Amino acid sequence: MLRQAFLGLFAAFVGLSCAGLLAPGEARADEAGQIVVKLGTAAPDDTPWAKQLQRLKKRFEAESKGKVKLKIFLGSVKGGEDAMARQGAQGALQMVGLTTAALAILAPELDVLELPYRFASQAEADRVLDDPEVWAMITTILEKKGLTPYIWSENGWRNYATKAKEVHTPGDLKGLKMRAQENHVHIETYKALAASPVPISVPETLSALQTGVVDGFDNTPLYAFAASWYQSVKFWSVSDHIYQPALVCYNKAWLDGLPADIKALLLSNRTDETAYGRGLIRKINEPLLKNLGEAGVKVTRLTPEEKAVFAKTTKPVHAKIRGEQSKEGKALFDLIEKKIAAK
Repeated sequence: MLRQAFLGLFAAFVGLSCAGLLAPGEARADEAGQIVVKLGTAAPDDTPWAKQLQRLKKRFEAESKGKVKLKIFLGSVKGGEDAMARQGAQGALQMVGLTTAALAILAPELDVLELPYRFASQAEADRVLDDPEVWAMITTILEKKGLTPYIWSENGWRNYATKAKEVHTPGDLKGLKMRAQENHVHIETYKALAASPVPISVPETLSALQTGVVDGFDNTPLYAFAASWYQSVKFWSVSDHIYQPALVCYNKAWLDGLPADIKALLLSNRTDETAYGRGLIRKINEPLLKNLGEAGVKVTRLTPEEKAVFAKTTKPVHAKIRGEQSKEGKALFDLIEKKIAAK
């Protein structure tokens, strides 16, 4: 029941994909004349993401009066996040829903969103990410890569999970082989903590945990249950060290080639859909932490003072990542800093 009820995401949140190679600007219809959108996700059934995608399917099909047909493929059957990011940009997929860390493989500028302790609270993260200027800049960056963002979602706040000991200080991670998402920021964050990051793709992580290739990982309670990673650890530290957003995007050329009314429909209700998806995920975070304890994992909540030590230790990652950014990436970094300061 535990696994069935909360088998979810993301990662990272998490990804959506659609197949079908199309010429730029071409919207392919099936034999019935419907515009078919194949949409896949790394999330299994019975998850917040799956629930929201079913809601989108129902609304798009009803409001288009059957002109749009949404096909949803769950459980990563359309590939991993990095692969879906590329396919979405190339037009092989009509939609992708990925963590911003995964989208950074196309647009490294998005790395500035997942810096350690970038946001002080959920309210601050929402305020900054929903800001029209920030949204517009991210849209411009992604559209240059062939993607048009539709709505925000999230993987959520990432925590440390380990096999052998609790994590209260950076020193507790020193020397540990930690599974890292295949993303520059995540790898650099572990290096700042003197841990040994081991970049491993999602499908290979459970085996790596079971066989001792890694000593632990960081992710959200939601994703730990989705992928069954929690079964291979004994300790869970609520560090909230990275807030990980996700985006649902369309292939830009495909979207621009649709009839105006269909395009408008597929871009409609952004605010409501974002709030709905975030709400579903956040509602189950505390129950999932409770379920971790019931599953035999010791859950420890870091104090504000302990989090402050982690934040100070990883702060140099901010300057490093900004220094490596393009002009657009530096501008996005600075805009986010400005919005954070404008409380």
